[in-house]
Amino acid sequence: MARRINDLPLRREMLVSRSAQQRAEILASSASLGPPLQKIDHGVQFVKNLRHHPGWIAGLLIAGALIRPRRMLAAVEAARVATRIFGMVEPILNRLRR
Repeated sequence: MARRINDLPLRREMLVSRSAQQRAEILASSASLGPPLQKIDHGVQFVKNLRHHPGWIAGLLIAGALIRPRRMLAAVEAARVATRIFGMVEPILNRLRR
């Protein structure tokens, strides 16, 4: 019994160091999740803004009804290309801002 009591501080120190090591590993592995989670946060914020501005939704629906389908497809394709280009350029811009 006395031996177990004497081993407690050593065991505690071992557990604390292992916990610190696991925290560091989790932090390192979660660093890659930052940019995708940031994009999700931006999307959620955009949806919240749309809730408070229903006129934007109505305007988009009216514009969609007035624009010819072929032109709309071209506009959607241009927007898709623009978002891909921005996705490639954004990390470079973030590095330059630092």
